[in-house]
Amino acid sequence: MTTFNATPPAPQSGGLFSNRLLLGALAVLALCACCFCAAAGIGYWAYSNGMFGDAAGQDGPRLPLGNLSREQAKAATAAGTFVQTLQSGNWTAAYALCTPTLQRQLGNPAALGQAIAAAKSQPASALTVGDVSPINSSDTSASVNGTARFNNKTGAVLIDLERIGTDWKVNGFSLNQ
Repeated sequence: MTTFNATPPAPQSGGLFSNRLLLGALAVLALCACCFCAAAGIGYWAYSNGMFGDAAGQDGPRLPLGNLSREQAKAATAAGTFVQTLQSGNWTAAYALCTPTLQRQLGNPAALGQAIAAAKSQPASALTVGDVSPINSSDTSASVNGTARFNNKTGAVLIDLERIGTDWKVNGFSLNQ
């Protein structure tokens, strides 16, 4: 006996590339793109507002855009490191970054800290370098001008440096709120 079924067979699914699967994949792709753009935007905003260590003193000096010679970059980095140690209150490290001449003038690390505290000129941010004097290979001195925050105010910073061997040491400084 032969049987006939009056209902037609169920249609087969679309396989690997069904409309539902394709739409779902596109929705996931769009969501990932939106998340990436949002994360990139938030990261750029946080970086440009100094939220990756600047307030906590975790980064070095911000160097100016443009062409700095290798020696100018070394001098700017030495000045930035000095400001960073002042910011953190590490008077011993700041004192060690000074020339012997300036060390004799300051007396000792504690005296450096007392002078900074008395003048209320302890930096609250890293140094933003504005200008570095031109340096030739035979030069033994350089100046770095820039800014830093002092008690929610931006102030001028001038660091005079002297090359001792291959290192740049602080030979004088001015911190103006």
